[in-house]
Amino acid sequence: MPSVGVFVAPNLAVGTGIGYHNGKSAKNEFYSEDSSYSNHATFTNETTSFSVAPFVRKYWILSENLYIFGHLEIPVEIGKENWGVNAVFMDPTNGFYHTQSMSIEKKYTAFGVNIKPGLDYFVNKNWSIEATIGEFGYRHLKIKDQEKGTNDFNLGINLSSVTFGVKYVFAK
Repeated sequence: MPSVGVFVAPNLAVGTGIGYHNGKSAKNEFYSEDSSYSNHATFTNETTSFSVAPFVRKYWILSENLYIFGHLEIPVEIGKENWGVNAVFMDPTNGFYHTQSMSIEKKYTAFGVNIKPGLDYFVNKNWSIEATIGEFGYRHLKIKDQEKGTNDFNLGINLSSVTFGVKYVFAK
């Protein structure tokens, strides 16, 4: 997610990330018990969401160009998912052919709190390469018209959650 921030002290930055996501997927499945009948189904999913993640980041100096940081963010996401299925039932022996379609739209909101440790290496006065290693966080997801939401906790540092970025700093 692209982000922008400003240093409010020599070792403290605040800002926000803003993102938009639109993803689509489809899956075809074919079932046949024997040659007397068969079923074919196409499952589709489309997700669209907008997110904003205000953050505060604290830096500690390790060397002249290398910093370690703690990144605290509060992400908020608003979106919707459209699920669909188009099924075809065929029985060529008896001449039976039937199609059925169904779709469901679910709107949702999510919010959370994440803490990410990271490293920032300044290549020169204005450009840096950064990496975050892991994420410790909480996320609450609430689907519209459902009584309860879901809570997820993420407590881990592993290589699958490493991110890299390039940053331009206007003044250091």
